[in-house]
Amino acid sequence: HLLECADYAVPNYTEACLLADTPIAEQITPDEARALVDAVRELGAKSVVITSAVVNGTNAVIGYDHVAGEYFTIPFELIPVYFPGTGDTFSAVLMGRVMAGWSLQRATSDAMRVVAELIERNADQEDKSAGLPIEACLDVIDHE
Repeated sequence: HLLECADYAVPNYTEACLLADTPIAEQITPDEARALVDAVRELGAKSVVITSAVVNGTNAVIGYDHVAGEYFTIPFELIPVYFPGTGDTFSAVLMGRVMAGWSLQRATSDAMRVVAELIERNADQEDKSAGLPIEACLDVIDHE
C-alpha cells in the first residue's frame, strides 16, 4: 500500500519480484526487466530503481524515471564482499542527489559509484557485520 503514494521505489531484485508477484529468476532479459519495472510502477510508484538484477548475464540496476519519461539499465561489476546496509546507503545517496536536482539515472549512477567505492575501500575490514564506516568515508559521498 505504501507504493500507492510513493514518488520513488527502490527495491532490490528479489523485493521487486515479491512485490510484483513475479517469479525470481537467475537472470532476466531486457524485456523482462522493463516488465518488472512496469509491474512495480503499476503498484503506484512513479519512478522505480531496482538493484541487483542480472540482465542477459550482466549485473545491472534497472529503472524508470517518471520526470524524464525514460527507462534505463546501468551495468556494474559485482564486488564479492558483503556489508549490511549497502542498500540503505545506496538509497540515501540516490535520494539526496534527486533532491539536489539530479536526474534519476545520474543519481543512480552516482549512488552506485559511492557504494562501490565504499565497499572497495573497506573490503579488508575484519568485522563486516558492523557495516560500512560511512563517517570515515564522507569524501567518497561528497565527491561528484
